[in-house]
Amino acid sequence: MSPVSTRSRAPWLVFAASASALGLLASTGGVAGAGAPKVDATHYTVACSGLTSATVKFSQPQTTAGTATPSSATDTLKAKLSGCTVTPAGSGTAVSVSGATLSGALSNSSSYHKCGGSNGVPISITGNLTVKWKTTPKLTASSSVVTGSTATITIDTVHSAATFAVAGSSTTGPFQGTDSGAGDTLTGSTGANSVTGIATACASKAGLKGLTLSSPFSGSALVLG
Repeated sequence: MSPVSTRSRAPWLVFAASASALGLLASTGGVAGAGAPKVDATHYTVACSGLTSATVKFSQPQTTAGTATPSSATDTLKAKLSGCTVTPAGSGTAVSVSGATLSGALSNSSSYHKCGGSNGVPISITGNLTVKWKTTPKLTASSSVVTGSTATITIDTVHSAATFAVAGSSTTGPFQGTDSGAGDTLTGSTGANSVTGIATACASKAGLKGLTLSSPFSGSALVLG
């Protein structure tokens, strides 16, 4: 008896395997349908309670005596955000945030460059802060761009800390709420018992070159919408 050829069976085996694969794709929705549709979160709002790895760097160091020059300076901000809660618009799809980073630069025309010289007085600023979002489901636009309007540094006497706050004037991308981001805020604290160290830096020849921020003692670190 001549041996049975396996060559003639190969096409049937291939067909059977292909049919099984097609059945699996059909039952699972296929590769293209594996991910949920992206969500348009333009009019959603978000609030993040946590602020970590956050820094503010001054292009012109702040000193106790202060200086009138240069006439403008830039505050460079970087931070990671956590504890973010999203509120959908109406009956919109729920969104969860697994990660968020903030970066950008804000220029101010203040001529103080003086520690405490503008304490509690908002300084007019221009520039943008970009927040990049990692969410489930994904968003149709993954970044919010916040245009700054004012920055304020105040002393928290209860915790002996400094509070750095930015108020936004508008936002593009997700989380504009119903007012296009007119009331957006970013708030960070230098941490308990940090004022003495800040004062020492201000009194030094090099001056205060920046601030390390953490979550505020109350309220949210970031509110958009």
